[in-house]
Amino acid sequence: IARCNGAIQNITTVSDPSNSDELGFNDIAGQAYFVRAWSYFSLARLWGDIPLWLTLPNNENLHLSTTSSKLVYDQIINDAKMAIAFMNNSFETGYPKKYAANMLLAKVYMTLATNPSLREDGLDEVDYWQLAYDQAKEVYGQYSLTADYGSLFTDSNENSSESIWELQISETASNSQMGRNYTPWKYKLEQHFGWSKVRPAVYDFHAYTYPDDPRMEATYLSTWTRADNGNTVNVYPSNPNRNSWFNGYPYFFKFAEKDKQHNSQYNSQNLIIYRYGELLIMLAEISNELENGEQLGYISELLSRPSVALSPQANYFGTKDEFRDAVMYEYRFELLGEGEDAHHNRRRGFDYFLNKTINPINNWPGHNNLDITSSTDPSQVMFLQIPINEINTNNLID
Repeated sequence: IARCNGAIQNITTVSDPSNSDELGFNDIAGQAYFVRAWSYFSLARLWGDIPLWLTLPNNENLHLSTTSSKLVYDQIINDAKMAIAFMNNSFETGYPKKYAANMLLAKVYMTLATNPSLREDGLDEVDYWQLAYDQAKEVYGQYSLTADYGSLFTDSNENSSESIWELQISETASNSQMGRNYTPWKYKLEQHFGWSKVRPAVYDFHAYTYPDDPRMEATYLSTWTRADNGNTVNVYPSNPNRNSWFNGYPYFFKFAEKDKQHNSQYNSQNLIIYRYGELLIMLAEISNELENGEQLGYISELLSRPSVALSPQANYFGTKDEFRDAVMYEYRFELLGEGEDAHHNRRRGFDYFLNKTINPINNWPGHNNLDITSSTDPSQVMFLQIPINEINTNNLID
């Protein structure tokens, strides 16, 4: 955020750029507004009321109290609109285009549609669904689904036709340990831990809803051949005997290092933040709320990817409420672990999160002493607490 503030404060923009320098500086400023909007959107979703820094620090403003979420969201919207105005796609592949800001703004409006306390006076839920639709449609058709779903999570298909914005990761420059943290034990030669796994209830619900979903192969891993000795390893569900932390959970495979000969600590797989598959689900959800008749078309487009080729589940042909539940779970099936899970789970409020996510997972029939029981206290599950180091170094926060 500080770097964005520096760019915004020091770059001169023009309303009608006429040469490559003016276009370039406009685009850099637009990207600074975009990243600041995305950063504050991420923070507000995690912490609620937060300090809002819009200028560079100096001796007069070393401490800053929290700003209400409603005002933070106002700033996010303003920044996203500035990003759309200035981003002009001047730079090569790997830099976000203005459509990333449109998608961000659509996500913000969807959040405000279901959170009355954050809305601008005079605008209601339907108004925000319409605003979200208008922004999402700006992105629709500008990208396309990658034919092979699994290739999205490899370093050989980075910045694909589906990628709206992804973090550019280099093994030699950014020291990303995603691969080490997600790669299962002995799946590759060296430097792996496989700390992050998937709760079996999440896997089972996916398998129950779409028994033949090819997306599962790219998302979960439960059996593999060891890179060091060729032996086969099985964990849940390939091994149904859940008697230890090691075999009791499927591994999350999207961010695992796919090269079994890889033997360094860091890896190079980019991290996708926004992609076209999510946009299609967003448009389906928005269209269902607006009842404009387009919702099933977006879901059908999503599931018609050649490597997936699924028919929409039965609930998509039911009532508006049934479609809503189905599309909210579709975010999980399509996007599990990619960074927006927490937001989509909580965006519709605590009661929806409790009844559709927390309780079904807590009450999963296979739940045993290996599994945590998620809290049902809204003060513990909706927002994080402000870190103690922030409290200790900011005199205006207690």
